[in-house]
Amino acid sequence: MQIQLQDTKRDVAERANKLALQICGVLSNPDVLPFTPDIVRCMAAPTSVPEVVKKLSSNVWVRDVDGPTLAVVVPLLVRALGERSNTTQRQVTLIATNLFKMVRTPDLAGASVPRYAS
Repeated sequence: MQIQLQDTKRDVAERANKLALQICGVLSNPDVLPFTPDIVRCMAAPTSVPEVVKKLSSNVWVRDVDGPTLAVVVPLLVRALGERSNTTQRQVTLIATNLFKMVRTPDLAGASVPRYAS
């Protein structure tokens, strides 16, 4: 499924934004919930990636990370790794290290990453 967050028609983009927020409503990890509006904003406006990565890097991950949380956060981290800023790339490394320490099932972590490894 592709959500048209960057559609040129304002109505389509607004509805896509609402849908993306509803989809993120299935997240149960309280560590990432405060950041879901920012993550959705990154999907619509990729220029906000460094700002959101900076916010996420200050997050303390204390709860187990599940599949839906990885499904939302990993694409952001992959996109952020493409940024030219060394600071952003370091922050992504910090987030990934802390995030994957909280994944209790190695299969779950492995299922999230290989799609982006190539």
